Amino acid sequence: MSRNFVKGRPWLFSYIMIIGTMFTGAFGSSFPAMIVFWGILISVCKMYDMKPFTKYPTLMFIGICIGGLASSSTWLFRGNPLFINSMIKQISEGAFYLNFGIYATFSFVMWMIVIAGYILLCKYAFRVDVGALSNIDDSVIDKSYLKLNKKQKVTLMYMVLVLVVYCGIGFTPAQSAAGQYLASFGMTLPIVLILALMAITKVDGEVIMDIPSAGKHGVVWDTIILSGALLAISTIMMTSDTGVAQSILAILSPVFAGRGTIFMCVVIVIISVVLTNIMANTTVGLMFTPVIYSFAMSMGFNPMPLIAMMLVSIHIAYLTPAASPFASLLFGFSDWVHAKDIYKYGGLACIGMVIVFLVLGIPLSNIFF
Repeated sequence: MSRNFVKGRPWLFSYIMIIGTMFTGAFGSSFPAMIVFWGILISVCKMYDMKPFTKYPTLMFIGICIGGLASSSTWLFRGNPLFINSMIKQISEGAFYLNFGIYATFSFVMWMIVIAGYILLCKYAFRVDVGALSNIDDSVIDKSYLKLNKKQKVTLMYMVLVLVVYCGIGFTPAQSAAGQYLASFGMTLPIVLILALMAITKVDGEVIMDIPSAGKHGVVWDTIILSGALLAISTIMMTSDTGVAQSILAILSPVFAGRGTIFMCVVIVIISVVLTNIMANTTVGLMFTPVIYSFAMSMGFNPMPLIAMMLVSIHIAYLTPAASPFASLLFGFSDWVHAKDIYKYGGLACIGMVIVFLVLGIPLSNIFF
């Protein structure tokens, strides 16, 4: 945001704000990232006399929320990607699962494209006036934030180590000797070892991470417990003895019969986006995963492109306060954004983003997976 190429380019600055939220949230924590960038947005609006409830702050509040949602869908060791990847691996008995590096690349690429589509909608469809920002420069950035202290540098080093380890495992050919050796570690052991190192690494006499405090304040236990219960139940439900998989196939087969996987992908993505805006996205993802797997096995196609598409789509969840914790925060800024404008502009933007996502995501998901 402080680079020269952003100066005098308000739409590029706006794109960087949303992308910055996504990357900051992905490498750190999603909620603080959103709060920080909303704070920057408010400062920019006040500096350039852009009033609350006007189009630009409204759409940028929504955009930064989308960036926060995007950040929570990027890595397989956190949130919904972790739960859904665990489920597909469990119900397929290890035959299908998402590759860490490939999925992260797909997710980042798709969100950067979808967010670019959102910015184009703001500029050309909603015709937002950004004339006041025509001379925007790096004066909106507090220069003190551009330097990391010692503790932040060490923490960032460990974060990079996590990504290098997981991406190294993900991109190593599975059939090679190195791939088989790394696969034996699973997804759990590397992060446990790195957390142990963080717990004993001291900077200025203090450890980088206090595990009891992190467990108490940094883990969303209700979501984990709910997801664990759903994972266990869905695995049982998909066994042949229950007849649930057969019933699902019988009900939905007439809808998808003879129409191919593209039609199925379009329907599931659209239904996922609708449902995720009125109920927990974790529940939607865990509900659709066995459905996709059942149809893949009966129709003879690879379920992973569709799983990846569904996994990204359930994070387009900001249209109602109940859609996600991110949306609840968005609706809470009632002194800057009207709820009716979130429904109006956010709903139209959601349709546009889903179209972009389907048009480009279907071919890309088949290339990646």
